[in-house]
Amino acid sequence: MIASPMDDSDRLRPLLARCPTRLGPVVAVGPGWDAILLSLDSALSALDPDYTISQVKEKLNGLCFYYAPSIGVSDEVADRMRRLVSDAERACSRVCVETGGPGVLMVSPRGWMITMDPLAAPAGWTVARDEPDDLGDVPRRSAISVDDPAELRRLLIEQERKIQHLDGLLQHTLLVVQRLYDALSAQSDTAGDGVSD
Repeated sequence: MIASPMDDSDRLRPLLARCPTRLGPVVAVGPGWDAILLSLDSALSALDPDYTISQVKEKLNGLCFYYAPSIGVSDEVADRMRRLVSDAERACSRVCVETGGPGVLMVSPRGWMITMDPLAAPAGWTVARDEPDDLGDVPRRSAISVDDPAELRRLLIEQERKIQHLDGLLQHTLLVVQRLYDALSAQSDTAGDGVSD
């Protein structure tokens, strides 16, 4: 579950290359989120090739991506970077941290929560559900048994639809970022052509 500079798999090599070497393991997530993280790194790199990562981990049942833009990055670029990280963190809330397939919020017998495929969850884990409280407007978490295959299938189908929607949003965001980057590069090249010696 933990990737580090010593990890034989090197599954997250681009992210690890952005981490300060003086620290221990700084990427601590399951392999199910690898595709999202690598896509995020690619998008962030297009905006700021020199950004650094201080830590990537699962915390409070979601992705926590701690990074720093390089010195001199504009506020506009830093803002776009924050939005990309936020989108990736939201996407991970619908993807199993272990398998990369659709996931739902699971609760361990001790109360730990993480996004997982119910079929990949350890024995005794249950699916967390939002239910309205007595006031009817504040959701609270409860659990349903993972023993009902029909309910699991329904939940997984629902999560797959949400993942597809989020993936579409992420792909659109990446396309917009690439177009903005291309436009800024072209504008910069054009401005440089008009300078006389």
